[in-house]
Amino acid sequence: MNRTLTTLVTLLALQAAVFGRTEAKIRVGREPDFVAVNSVTNMIYSSNSAEGTVSVVDGAKNIRTATIQVVGYAQGIAANPATNQVYLALFISNNSKVAVIDGNTNTVVTYIPVPDAVDVAVDAVTNRIYAVDSDNTVRVIDGGSNSVIATIAFSDVLEELAVDATRNLIYVAIAGVPPTIGVIDGTTNAVVNTFTLSTAKTVAGLAVDPQLNQIYASDNQKLEVFIVNGATGNVTVTIGLPGAANPQYAVLGAGHQVVVSDSATGRIFFINGVTRTLSGSVELPDGPWGMAANPVTKEVYVALGLGTALVAIGP
Repeated sequence: MNRTLTTLVTLLALQAAVFGRTEAKIRVGREPDFVAVNSVTNMIYSSNSAEGTVSVVDGAKNIRTATIQVVGYAQGIAANPATNQVYLALFISNNSKVAVIDGNTNTVVTYIPVPDAVDVAVDAVTNRIYAVDSDNTVRVIDGGSNSVIATIAFSDVLEELAVDATRNLIYVAIAGVPPTIGVIDGTTNAVVNTFTLSTAKTVAGLAVDPQLNQIYASDNQKLEVFIVNGATGNVTVTIGLPGAANPQYAVLGAGHQVVVSDSATGRIFFINGVTRTLSGSVELPDGPWGMAANPVTKEVYVALGLGTALVAIGP
């Protein structure tokens, strides 16, 4: 067993002892940056930026079952469990695209031109896909026609997206001064509100808990997570992340738990959304980056962006 794998096994064993969880390491492609989950089929998809592929993983067996070749720098990825379609942002500057992958056949069925596409999110209820572009826009894609139906422009750099399918609202992290969270109405495709994080320095990761109507925004300069009341836009709690250096991405897990990844230190932070407190952290190797959760199995999948694996963290 090599040194890196030995370290991983030790760390995961420690994590299981502390949190009572199960873990698995799943081999995928080189430098998996982001992860998507289809909760209906229990298939997991990793976008592998170093080789321009998507790895398909069977969540029941924790093994890779297919590799899909794509054209471009594979970035943000999201799945629609209602249609079994997967959407992948392929950054190729002005020739960037969103690839549409059929989950039944594991093939690319079409490419949708989306300039400077870097991240995507899906609303499975409305079958709308939201693509964040490095030119400070959000483009709305209709999943039925695979075409862009609206473009929403912002004046500052955009980071992560989060979708509240219950309220048909889309949240986007805006790295302005001060940082804000833009609120998009999924019916009108218009910005209907802006939540200001007046004490923040920047905002990177974003997650939403529709049941609690809480938004979570990570600040990778102040090393904190802001919890925002979705009804009022007010920051209710600010949670420090001891030992953090770059808390970049956030995802909603099971039981109102929010998980934040820190690629610089290799830490994964766990926040209890009910008590609004930090419940713990663990360490993983190889730069944990993008994440996705399966609400059915309650597994959280973490992409090890500097390696060739995902880590599945179970309940």
